[in-house]
Amino acid sequence: MSKQNRSPNEAPAKKKIDVRNSVIMDWAQILMMAFIVVFGFIRPFIAEPYKIPSGSMENTLFNGDMVLVLKFSYGAKLPATSTRLFDFRGPQAGDVFVFSPKHSPLEHFIKRVVATPGDTIASDGSPLLINGKRLLNEEYAKPLPYANNEPFLNKNSGSHFPPFRSHPSLVPYYLEQPDAWKSVQEFIEREEVEAQLLDEEPTAMTMENGTNYRLRIGAKGREYDRRIPVKEYYIVEASNRIGRIMRGVLYQNTKTMGWTFARGRPYRSIPEDAAFKVPDRHYFAIGDNRLNSQDSRAWGPVPYDVVKGKAVWIYWSNDPNAPRRSLRRWIRFDHIKPIMNRYGTLEP
Repeated sequence: MSKQNRSPNEAPAKKKIDVRNSVIMDWAQILMMAFIVVFGFIRPFIAEPYKIPSGSMENTLFNGDMVLVLKFSYGAKLPATSTRLFDFRGPQAGDVFVFSPKHSPLEHFIKRVVATPGDTIASDGSPLLINGKRLLNEEYAKPLPYANNEPFLNKNSGSHFPPFRSHPSLVPYYLEQPDAWKSVQEFIEREEVEAQLLDEEPTAMTMENGTNYRLRIGAKGREYDRRIPVKEYYIVEASNRIGRIMRGVLYQNTKTMGWTFARGRPYRSIPEDAAFKVPDRHYFAIGDNRLNSQDSRAWGPVPYDVVKGKAVWIYWSNDPNAPRRSLRRWIRFDHIKPIMNRYGTLEP
């Protein structure tokens, strides 16, 4: 039908577009493949960025730093498992690494390795004692304040040991490891208890001596390690009729169905002869800012299974407290650099 003979109600035929062969589909496929490669391969297995939220690693890392973490440095960890591919080298003393501790599996921590499996670590203040020898020349550690030419050692500040400072969050994973328990039993007390439940959660417990305690649950966690016969655990505050209050962790053994309550002893100092031995496949990690760091001194050594990777580069650094109108002060250009994985020297 010619244009002259077309009726008024007829519309011209539209050109059919083959979406499968269009430029849009080509770009969609490219972007999809890039998304899969970056988020499905590079991020789980190769590298991942992390932001530093606190000053616990000063003066190596500052609040506001963005660091790149190589996840294959200690072998590529398969997601949702403890299996590592190409696991040729574990963390070494001096490495700065990222991990998610067992007591807080959804958070990421970054610290420096100061002792590896089999090492003993202790302190009579500062510096640290590794296998009975003082660790000197720790330029990476933030200097401690001095008074009267002597290091200022505040027993409540964290510059002292013990490695376990009355911390209630040592989860069953660590308490139930035979080799780990030998190291921690000097600092932690635990005993079998009878628990009373309401809606499958503990509300009270009876100690071995018959004393009853009411429970207030502060947090609830879950253990994912299949080698440990424990699932849910509870960080609780227990109180009795005469006003005694204890804080600790309550958990049930899924094989024996028995309940255990573990509490930390409120140590403030520790003699040199009570050194802590790092268990197999664990690493003792401390923040470079020794006076202001929650680390292995509070919640124990880091299991290899929860290590994410090695921090290698500060690729961005800004001071969150500086005014943004001052670009030179807001962006710390001189701090964008590789992360030095350093360690002190042991005295002869």
